[in-house]
Amino acid sequence: MPTKPIIKRKKSTMILAWLAPIVAIIISYSMLENYFEQKGNIITIYTQDIKGLNVAKSHIQFQGLKIGKLLSMSIDKKDLKRFKITAQIYKEFNYFIREGSKFWIVSPTINLNKIENLETVLTGNYIEVSPATKDIKKLKKLSIKKVFTTQETKPNKEGKTVTLLSQNGDITKNTKITYKSITVGEILNKKLLETNKLSYQILIYKKYIHLVNDKTLFYKIDPVDLEISPTKLSLKIASINNLLSNSISFINDLTIKDKNTNYLYNNKEDLYFSDKIIILNINNNQNISNIYYNNEIVAKVIKSKYNEKINTEELYIKFKNRYFYLLKTDPNFYLLENKLDIESFNLKNILSGAKIILTNNYLQKTDIKNSYNVKIYDKNQNLKGIDLTFLSDLVSKNEKILYKNIEIGFIKKVYLDNDGKKAIGFIHKQYQHFINNSTQFYKLQDLNVDISNTGLNMSIGSFKQIYKGGISFITKDKKENKNNRKFSIYQNLKAIEKENKNDTHFNITLNLADGYNLKKTSSLFYKNIEIGKIENIELNANIKATLLIDKKYKKLFNLKSKIYMEGIKISLNGVKNLSSTVLGDKLHLVTNTLDNGFKSVYKIDSINPINTKYKDGLRVIVTHINGKNISLNAPIYYQYFQIGSIENIELNTKTNKIDITLFINKQYSKYIKNNSKFKYTDIIDIEFGLMASKIKIGNFESLIKGGFSVSSPKEFKNYASNGNIFKLNIDNEN
Repeated sequence: MPTKPIIKRKKSTMILAWLAPIVAIIISYSMLENYFEQKGNIITIYTQDIKGLNVAKSHIQFQGLKIGKLLSMSIDKKDLKRFKITAQIYKEFNYFIREGSKFWIVSPTINLNKIENLETVLTGNYIEVSPATKDIKKLKKLSIKKVFTTQETKPNKEGKTVTLLSQNGDITKNTKITYKSITVGEILNKKLLETNKLSYQILIYKKYIHLVNDKTLFYKIDPVDLEISPTKLSLKIASINNLLSNSISFINDLTIKDKNTNYLYNNKEDLYFSDKIIILNINNNQNISNIYYNNEIVAKVIKSKYNEKINTEELYIKFKNRYFYLLKTDPNFYLLENKLDIESFNLKNILSGAKIILTNNYLQKTDIKNSYNVKIYDKNQNLKGIDLTFLSDLVSKNEKILYKNIEIGFIKKVYLDNDGKKAIGFIHKQYQHFINNSTQFYKLQDLNVDISNTGLNMSIGSFKQIYKGGISFITKDKKENKNNRKFSIYQNLKAIEKENKNDTHFNITLNLADGYNLKKTSSLFYKNIEIGKIENIELNANIKATLLIDKKYKKLFNLKSKIYMEGIKISLNGVKNLSSTVLGDKLHLVTNTLDNGFKSVYKIDSINPINTKYKDGLRVIVTHINGKNISLNAPIYYQYFQIGSIENIELNTKTNKIDITLFINKQYSKYIKNNSKFKYTDIIDIEFGLMASKIKIGNFESLIKGGFSVSSPKEFKNYASNGNIFKLNIDNEN
């Protein structure tokens, strides 16, 4: 039987047989991958709120360019608190679905703080994307990601985020954060926590981050701030924007202790109050809002509640931090009832009701209690201080004694004896050191009218003075003895000042040919320092002004002293002393402090003198046939540097020439010698030549005023002295 032939296969054929399927698989995978790449990627986006998204209308975009669309929306079956959005990114934008990309929902914002994204009202809300980087090469190197969660706000705002807790949600998203009225941030988001508190996420813009630290405290800005105290009624209203929309501010005050930096306080005032609650038990159901100590608000009532068990009203109060120590000094609380009669009527009681005052004993240290009882206040009971006797018809019972607007005592009683009407006043112990033998009391005036040559001046006292009156005082010497207990009461402060002025001031007389523009508001100056004022202007045979001068300046008024007057000046350099039209012309004293003697009667030496008249320097005379192009104050130059000015121009009746008095500043007088030459300052100098032409124009002042230039030959001669006469050289002279 014939044998079958043996067929040998080549190794290369075997390798090709196995390689072909592998290549086919790789090509198929590449084609499949390219297919999905061309088709686009399907991604999943989770969000807490779909905020008006619509599968048919909404889209995904990047800076206005649509890069994808929504396929479906549903509730997340694994977490009912969020929604699941299925979307497709178009094939050419697949590089957006990388690690670090952020998605958020864009919806319209319309409020007083911001208006944006209004186009979504017509087009519907959409989803915006922001990649981790805008460098495409770097972006494509990032790993692909297909599941995302939306950001609550637009992520491209740079800055520092802070979370604040609050008891209420009256602040809205996008509300501005201000610091010293400058917007430095905004609220990004707010949400209700399971604890029933509100959480605010705020952003401080990058350039203002340095203003916020771990001690910063945030508070709401009150649109209306009403402050009532015994001495004032203050009402502050914020801008219209803040009035209609709340805003937040912050403070960095290291004196504020034990406050939560992650809490949003209702107002700035709350930051300065202790968090500890103190209860006051009171029998009278009064409208009480504040607790006072020495007429200062030291605590406020935050709420009240009736306690049926003990049949009293409970007031829950908070103390200001800086007054909290009072609770450790044996405090007692007293009720001042709200009596709306003629004697006790005031606007504060109408608005804020009765008040509680606190007294204490610094020497008695006590523990702080959780509650205190409030007693009815009798101001004449157990008071410590001193009694004073006043000889006056000007006071009435219960009238207040005030010092720097603080009540330090009152009139206990008024009576009549053989010497006339008297009053007993009481000064509280803590203030009695202000009173000594030099003390002078006066009546506070509710209406003061002063009629003088300057017009009618009327001032009205505070509301409290009008309805209550008051007594105040000055103490001239704090080192005086304190054994006097009897005092007179002057009609007003001016009466005291008039009596005391002879001790501290003296008078000089100024005789005037004309009243000029002098007023009671005119002042006397020495080297631009006010040393006195016009006290009175009267018309007799002449006009006489009496000036009141502080005694410490008496040595300036010697036999060589002069007084000149300066009013409004209008020149090329501007307007000077414009205030003199209202306050009156100014008076200036010129004196030689080396001279002895005293002069008390003066006349006006000059009016609006040239500014060099009373200066120390060299004065020489330049003569010329006319005064053309010459004016007062025109500059004098030496080597193009001003060393003086023209002080006077007059016609010499003997020579029929013009005498021009030049003033040279003292430090430059050495440049003027007996052989110096004076000529007009070049105003316009024109040179023509074959090769070039040249035009030189002087400075603006020389163009307007003219002026002289001086040159001194090299050969030295004696220095010039006052009164030396020079001839004005013109261009064709040497």
